Amino acid sequence: MAQPQTAAHDCAPFSARGGPRNSAFGIRTQRHHRQLQSAARKCKRYPPGSTGSFPTSPGGDVQRVRQTYGIEGDYILSVGAIQPRKNLSRLVAAYSNLHWAKPEGKLPKLVLVGKCAWLYDETLRTIKELEVSNSVILTGYVPAADLPALYSGALCFVYPSYFEGFGLPPLEAMKCGAPVIVGNKTSLPEVVGDAGLLVDPFDVDDLAAQFKEY
Repeated sequence: MAQPQTAAHDCAPFSARGGPRNSAFGIRTQRHHRQLQSAARKCKRYPPGSTGSFPTSPGGDVQRVRQTYGIEGDYILSVGAIQPRKNLSRLVAAYSNLHWAKPEGKLPKLVLVGKCAWLYDETLRTIKELEVSNSVILTGYVPAADLPALYSGALCFVYPSYFEGFGLPPLEAMKCGAPVIVGNKTSLPEVVGDAGLLVDPFDVDDLAAQFKEY
């Protein structure tokens, strides 16, 4: 039986299909260019049930979701329910390091997409304690139709979870052309292969170091 395969044009990042990319979409280094090429190849290995039906977004959709969720300027994106295993408290801590290192006006927002799940208060408390409330956007639940544009507009997608059975959001992000940073635990290294950057999800400094690329 033939294996289902996603069409190549559906998997390729927007820039690879000839569309312009501004600073919010830009690939900052040759490493990221290679990363996106690898992501396009990676997506083709998965059947439509995983990322095949997940669309990419034109620029107009990106502007629409920016307005919908109050996102101004560049942003770093993470998608997933707010709960301990998603490791968002450490992500916020790493972002706070960037917050104090970047010049005023040059700091991208941190956009956390997902509903509040069990023990979510740990993440909210970390945001408050580290004084980054003005730079972190909590969207709550987001309809699936808005996700491609959010991925496409991000400087990078970060998924520092330390336990995943599979981990679909990194594949969705790669399909939309976002450079991807994931934790190096459980299934995630296999999911992204050489198409993503791997970090120790328990090492805040390691996470922060990757942000400084953007």
